[in-house]
Amino acid sequence: PRTPRASGVDVTFRTQEGSTRGSGWLKKMHLPIPPARAPAVEPGEELRENAEVSAREPSPPTVVDASYVVEARDLATIPPEGPAEIAIAGRSNVGKSTLLNGLSQRLGLARTSKTPGRTRGLIFFDLRVRPAGADELPLRFVDLPGYGFAQVARKMRLGWGELVEGYVERRPTLRIVLSLVDSRRGIEDEERELYEWLRLHDIVHHVVLTKTDKLSASERGLLRDRVRASLGPHPVPLWLVSAQTGEGLGRLWGAILRAAGSSP
Repeated sequence: PRTPRASGVDVTFRTQEGSTRGSGWLKKMHLPIPPARAPAVEPGEELRENAEVSAREPSPPTVVDASYVVEARDLATIPPEGPAEIAIAGRSNVGKSTLLNGLSQRLGLARTSKTPGRTRGLIFFDLRVRPAGADELPLRFVDLPGYGFAQVARKMRLGWGELVEGYVERRPTLRIVLSLVDSRRGIEDEERELYEWLRLHDIVHHVVLTKTDKLSASERGLLRDRVRASLGPHPVPLWLVSAQTGEGLGRLWGAILRAAGSSP
């Protein structure tokens, strides 16, 4: 019995054997149609994956209001105790102002500068936030002076240290210190010293790895383990965030609200 031909089309064309135009032999061929290739990604799969990623990233609370309060350059000018306070510490170029703006959902709440070390005191910001399914609550962010690359006199940096230590050790409304680390640099000596000082004084603190949008997927995968190893035998919560893309801000907000006592 004859083998059935694969589906296809019959075509007729003239060979080029003749020497004059129109000469040559007519030839018929059956050209099979190749089977359709399965798509690399099923329709809708990318949308489903994106939806799963979005579902894993909790939504941050709505920031109803955010305002600058004061910059305190000595302990005597710190404002009276009020709502729960979240202090943010880090090197002068780690992106503190950008993260503050991202968390507060305000582009210009904290001023960014191309010159490190512009923050000369404790800068207080008052917020009113509305978590999903909950009532509004007041919070206060405190931007601590940057360290490391700040282009200021050594005497002034020492004064900042006394101011920060006095505030952190004596402020009863302080709930948590977020220690920011540039994810591209990792933990360095000054971050490690701050981490040890906070731990020895029994102050609640988390490490926030900033600028993660600058890393590849493989670099992010190794980052968390590398930072944990560099901090030694006393682990603390780590958060990977990008204020530019919003990645991780929802999770970080969850940690902030839990520390403030307003989230389970």
